[in-house]
Amino acid sequence: MKRYGMIAMILSIVLTVGCSNGSGVKQSDKPPSPENKSTQEIVKSTDDNQPEEVNSKSEEELSEIGQLYGSNVMYSIKVYLEKPIVPEDLRIKISDSIEYGYDWYRKKDISDFKALAKHIKNDDRDRVKEIYDKLILTYPPKKAEEPEKDSESETTVSSAEPILLSGKGDSATDSFSLKPGIAIFESSYTGESNFIVHLFNSDGDRVKGVVNTIGTYKGKTLVVIDEEDEFMLNVKSDGKWEISIVQSAPSDIKSSPTKFSGSGDDVLFVNLDAKLTKFSFTHSGESNFIVRINDQKSLANEIGEYNGSVAQKISDPGVYVLSVKSEGEWTIDID
Repeated sequence: MKRYGMIAMILSIVLTVGCSNGSGVKQSDKPPSPENKSTQEIVKSTDDNQPEEVNSKSEEELSEIGQLYGSNVMYSIKVYLEKPIVPEDLRIKISDSIEYGYDWYRKKDISDFKALAKHIKNDDRDRVKEIYDKLILTYPPKKAEEPEKDSESETTVSSAEPILLSGKGDSATDSFSLKPGIAIFESSYTGESNFIVHLFNSDGDRVKGVVNTIGTYKGKTLVVIDEEDEFMLNVKSDGKWEISIVQSAPSDIKSSPTKFSGSGDDVLFVNLDAKLTKFSFTHSGESNFIVRINDQKSLANEIGEYNGSVAQKISDPGVYVLSVKSEGEWTIDID
């Protein structure tokens, strides 16, 4: 992929899929109009014909391209900091986009941008936020303008619209599109035998097991999608089943301190402050009780009856996702 192609992809909408309510748009090959020149066009022109004097600027000099490109980078960092989950491959692409701008940033800022690229890759949000707060004084966040769209541009289904699948017995579903970010699978099944659901990508690789249970089931499970692709579900069952898939957060998100209660598998959204936070749990089932935050760290991982708590550092304020695996009743208190 050419350098400017990668940059345009990163600096436009690459992070909005996490909890977006807007529809994605497949871009045409038509270049932007001169009246609406985007970052993609600027980068493309400078990539192929770099002026010789670009590296001779003083420590304090900041070109128009450097200002615009740096502001676009800051916007992508702003969105990164707002998202509860950013997959590793997207963090690497953001880091790459930062590195591509070294010829355009103000010389005195290059060391900060290098550190920013490193900490983005490592998902070190505290250090990223520290450098971001410093650089936005010079590079205020600005979203990259999208190129003018051809009348034949195709639109994909909005991430706010659920994907609905249903059937009876063993089935391979029709293919469906998912974008990078979270995907919530709400499944129901009526039967007495196994109900097993696996998610496969277009290469035929198994992405994750969505459900694996015996007997009647109703619950929600979380899958983190690394990259946009076409997917299919393999369903093993002896009865009727229904599955809906959404990639958007609910509108009514609780804020800590708060309490959740329920039974079975579930996916919860909560607004958390940046502080050391106490999570307290009860569980009355006989099987596994697992609670993960942002599908990255286990807050609880027990079998059978459980009553306990754990302290967890929350580095950045914002919306976080808790995924619960259980066959019994449970409560979660967040202080």
